[in-house]
Amino acid sequence: MARFARRWYSPPPYGWSKDAEGELHSKVHRVQNVVVIRKRSVLELARSGVLGSVLQTTKLLSSDAVLAAHNENMASFNQVRAHVINEVPHVRCVDNMSREDVLWADLVVSVGGDGTFLTATHSIADGDFTPILGVNSSPSSSMGFFCAATADTFPRFLSDLTRDPNEWRNTRPLWRMRVLLNGRMLPHPLLNDVLFASSSPASTMRYSLTVDGHTQYQKSSGIWVSTSAGSTGAILSAGGSEQHFWEQRLQFRVRELWPMSLNKGDQPLVGGMFENIELVSLMPQSSLYMDGTFDIEEVRFGDHITFQPSNNALNWVCSDTVCHLFAPPFFFFFFVLFL
Repeated sequence: MARFARRWYSPPPYGWSKDAEGELHSKVHRVQNVVVIRKRSVLELARSGVLGSVLQTTKLLSSDAVLAAHNENMASFNQVRAHVINEVPHVRCVDNMSREDVLWADLVVSVGGDGTFLTATHSIADGDFTPILGVNSSPSSSMGFFCAATADTFPRFLSDLTRDPNEWRNTRPLWRMRVLLNGRMLPHPLLNDVLFASSSPASTMRYSLTVDGHTQYQKSSGIWVSTSAGSTGAILSAGGSEQHFWEQRLQFRVRELWPMSLNKGDQPLVGGMFENIELVSLMPQSSLYMDGTFDIEEVRFGDHITFQPSNNALNWVCSDTVCHLFAPPFFFFFFVLFL
């Protein structure tokens, strides 16, 4: 049934192929070079002095929960590193991954949580098909949705990935978002979401919004724009919809729209899926908060911001459970079978 769904649902994304049974396969070669990027724990950050005051740091250093999470994180990293070194000819272990690391690697392994995974994807350009595998280093305290493995299950995933790529079972396309500011592409595609807002949470935003050709002037608290992967996060809490992971389309949601800002009789654009969306800022100063606060881009009056789906999918190594979610909903089969 799942094979039938993938065969009928859509053509394979660029960088992927389908076999005679309709199964997706990524077009990459056998794994020889692996980059392992690790999470710096709260304890490490506190010790380095980047988390604020001496009092705050002292409280963190004396916390049993922080110490337990640090020990679990380090044990997971050491376990993953030892296994990779034993199984793969060439390994790099880094705290911050560069573009050169990605170009060198046949596989990226992020050891941490979703934040570490998200950080790692920022070094993977649109069009790179280097697969990325997330390892949840603290499963007792971290959800790690993007993480397919734990330190204990990692050997099975690595064993799959060091075989012929055509035998890989858990690689799936994960779509991201491109953001253009005045026609200039911002540095890297985004996996989760973007918030267009003021630096002050109490400020009213003024802008024009164009969605698939329809333009509207609005005042609101800002706008969320998300990928399908980010649709279960902030945009869902703001009233958006959960999307399926195979969807390339983006989603937007206006925060606290002021109805009086609309022209009389104008149907408000408050949210939904789209192929192309453009904002023109009518504020002296505002910001784009990209993938949380990983990147912040200043926006000035008259700046044009365009959001588009990425041209190519991220080559994501996902869990068995998530792999099954890539089959379309059951009603789709009835639609096709009785068409």
